[in-house]
Amino acid sequence: MSTISKIRFDRSDKFRDKILGWEGQKENVGLISTVDLASWASVFNSIKKSESFVMVKGEALIKDDIKYVTVGAIKRIEQNRVVIHFVSGYGYLVEPFDKIEYSDITLVEFNNQYLNMYRKYLQTK
Repeated sequence: MSTISKIRFDRSDKFRDKILGWEGQKENVGLISTVDLASWASVFNSIKKSESFVMVKGEALIKDDIKYVTVGAIKRIEQNRVVIHFVSGYGYLVEPFDKIEYSDITLVEFNNQYLNMYRKYLQTK
């Protein structure tokens, strides 16, 4: 988290903001709760409180490959990693849990339409 140095709101962001206003969509963009950016652990604690599914990506920094993508529910937040209860493409929670080191994470998404749909249609065996 120490690598976050600024939040951008440049000319293109301002234009996108205007378009959202013209389309009446501004209220559909943004966070529904506060996310503590002090550390990865605090980020995942904030997301876990909202009971949202997460998508965690580990993108290779040398090539344009993705090392992994995990979608699911936050099971545990540990000192150096997060444990995710993975959701399969069929909508089932799968074990064993995915254990992801914070140092491998390049992107975290939560509370978007894709993840909320998977949460809504989560199946049990």
